[in-house]
Amino acid sequence: MVDSDQRTKVGKMANGYGYDENGGRRRWSILLIFLLLLGFGAVAVWFWMNQETPSNANQPVEVSHPSLEAIPAPTPLTRKPVSDEQAVEDGTLSRFNDELWLESRSFIGTDTNGLTANLRIYILSQDYAWAFGEGARVEKAAQSVALASLFNGTDFRDRFCNSDHLMAIGTSSFEGPQDLNHRLARTRGQALVSALSSVKAACSADGPTLLAASLGEHAETSPCPGRVRCPEATQSQRRILLVGVNGSEAGINYDEALWSGMRRFDAGEDGFFRDFRLADYDQFEVLD
Repeated sequence: MVDSDQRTKVGKMANGYGYDENGGRRRWSILLIFLLLLGFGAVAVWFWMNQETPSNANQPVEVSHPSLEAIPAPTPLTRKPVSDEQAVEDGTLSRFNDELWLESRSFIGTDTNGLTANLRIYILSQDYAWAFGEGARVEKAAQSVALASLFNGTDFRDRFCNSDHLMAIGTSSFEGPQDLNHRLARTRGQALVSALSSVKAACSADGPTLLAASLGEHAETSPCPGRVRCPEATQSQRRILLVGVNGSEAGINYDEALWSGMRRFDAGEDGFFRDFRLADYDQFEVLD
């Protein structure tokens, strides 16, 4: 009788009514996978809910001009700017156009093929300078001045129209990041070319070919802390400069001629204007 009952139980287990070892393992595997998926889901929800969100994400951000950001202090100024009066007294500059402009003596520029050109620097009165941190505005006594008004007068037009080429040179003072100052210098050179283009209509002939160049930022600081804002002290570093080219030989490379001429100017071989040299700036770039 006992043997019969045992055989009945074994028969039921064999027919799926009792414990099946393989089926039990499958059920535990499914449960384990479900718990793992549930755990991963919980972690994902927690991570999403705890992402860092800026407290001011929906508020306007106040942006200051990059040139006002403090950066490491450079080499202090080693010499004072030369005033226009001192330059005229020294004989390195002379005034024209009702004393609005000054000019240097003529000097020679030579390209790598030995071709030469006569060059002359024209510099606007020290009362004027590029507005601090801006690429196309000139100021006098903190008041804006229209660029076109700087090129009036018979004396200026005569020099302009008799030039073969005229190069407008953009400069920047030292304050702020170097890449910003380089952009400002380029923009200023191009702004001068744009304003001078209207002057060509007054020339009886075609007038000069206009070129723009950048000298980048001034290489020295002025008496102000670090490289922070100091526009009044650095006004002389943002002068308005032009270079006239006359009597050049055919086929001359003006970029090379200007470079060599300005290097000769730097050397002071002929007593040039002491307050403007290539070495005062960190770049020489002729723009397209």
